[in-house]
This record gives sequence, C-alpha cells and structure tokens, in this order.
Amino acid sequence: MTHQNVSLPLAPRYMRSVHLLRDWSPQGVGIRDYQITPLVLHTAERIIAGLSPEASSRAFSLIGPYGAGKSAFGVFFASLVHMSPTGRRRLLAE
Repeated sequence: MTHQNVSLPLAPRYMRSVHLLRDWSPQGVGIRDYQITPLVLHTAERIIAGLSPEASSRAFSLIGPYGAGKSAFGVFFASLVHMSPTGRRRLLAE
C-alpha cells in the first residue's frame, strides 16, 4: 500500500474558527458564503422583533455546541443590521 500526499484546495474561511471582531466588516465580507437557513431567518426575525420599543423579550442567548455556528451567525447578523434596507432585501432574496 502506498501513501500519497494529496492536497485538497480549501477556502481560507474554513481553516480557522470565526472571530466576531476579526471577521465582521462593513462590506459584509464575512457573510459572502454564509448559508441562510430557515432557522437563521427565524432567529434573526426574533432578535429584530426584540429590538422594537414594544417588545417585552429583549434578552437572547444563542446556545449550541462548539462549532455549531454561533459566531458565524453573529457575523451574519451584525452585517445584516448594518446593511441598508435594500441590501437586506437583496441578501435575503438570494
């Protein structure tokens, strides 16, 4: 049996963990390849609803195991609320 050194191309974003301060940018670079699932949309909607003056639930916890995507969601959400309304609609329509 022979062993070969096989090198697979891997995007840099998959080589390290997500860091909120390092990975968020006003241009939305951190969300370029983010997969928006129904759960992501539901969670974002709940947080946004909690920001309204009439909301009674304003505290949220994102809980999950290591590697579940909590920080990636944080980068996505920070980018989402930083965007213009037109940019948000465009992102969510994709």
